[in-house]
Amino acid sequence: LMPDTCLDTCLIVTPLILDDFYDYMDVAASIDDAIDDLDGRGVVQLATFHPKYQFAGTSVYDEENWTNRSPYPTFHLIQEEEVTRALHSFSEPEQVW
Repeated sequence: LMPDTCLDTCLIVTPLILDDFYDYMDVAASIDDAIDDLDGRGVVQLATFHPKYQFAGTSVYDEENWTNRSPYPTFHLIQEEEVTRALHSFSEPEQVW
């Protein structure tokens, strides 16, 4: 998990497993726990994408859910330093989100 020994980003796509959104989120929680166990918090972050993604407190068809929907269940591990570097390349980074 150290920036000098890892790629900036890693996508793990699971087209044949984790179709159930709640099963997928259980695995995401395990990955997030592993980041903590490896002292990776603040170094690596997990972004989650799923065909049936639904944020808590939303209905299935709410537009905000589409930001995290993808054709297949996907885990995106990205180094936070890379996110910071990318945001600094924009004159108005708040417009990215």
